[in-house]
Amino acid sequence: MKIILIIQARVNSKRLKGKSIIPIFKTKSSLDLIIEKFVKFNDISKIYVATGPKYKNRKILEILKNKKVDIFFGSENNVRKRFEILIGKENPDLIIRATGDNPLVDVNLTKYLIKYIKKEKNISYIKFDDRFIPTGSGVEIFRGNFFFKHLKTDNSSFAKEHVTYHMMKKKGAAYVRPPKKLTTYFPMRITVDNLEDFKFVRYIYSKINNPNIIKIEAFFKKLIK
Repeated sequence: MKIILIIQARVNSKRLKGKSIIPIFKTKSSLDLIIEKFVKFNDISKIYVATGPKYKNRKILEILKNKKVDIFFGSENNVRKRFEILIGKENPDLIIRATGDNPLVDVNLTKYLIKYIKKEKNISYIKFDDRFIPTGSGVEIFRGNFFFKHLKTDNSSFAKEHVTYHMMKKKGAAYVRPPKKLTTYFPMRITVDNLEDFKFVRYIYSKINNPNIIKIEAFFKKLIK
């Protein structure tokens, strides 16, 4: 089974410019930290960073030098088109969609979803129910043929900006609850979407070695005792 990972990222983000490339831990950016995790996945055949036009995103190209990752320059606003081109080119069975502003995307949660969708042949799009994982810790996984099957059902600007929106409510989409041992119900937001998010995530990396959601929960529970 061929699985590819596509990380969407761009320099010219609205709420926090360059949020995926500014240093969070020492000299490592969110994009660096995400790639470090996924290059260790034996199941993943290829990793792409899908971004906007080259003239606006040269800094991303600089970060990816000497990494086992390919970069794709595409439309600034039609993010879904970036995926459409890459999926058409690679013809994968499964696509993992991650975003460049989630440095704390959780490895174990991702592995669980891969195993789940491989087993359940009637499921073609899967993600965790957002109520049961910290914001910024999850990914989406979907089948390539499902992506194309429903592609033309929604050509709105919203759907073109939000890559998987055209699949989310179709038969074959599933929103699952993770096993308790893999998640935490401790309320936390660990994405990097604005300056406050950035400061919080940088603080986590300054206090916890190789942080994940379980370690973060333990750290903060100890602080508030």
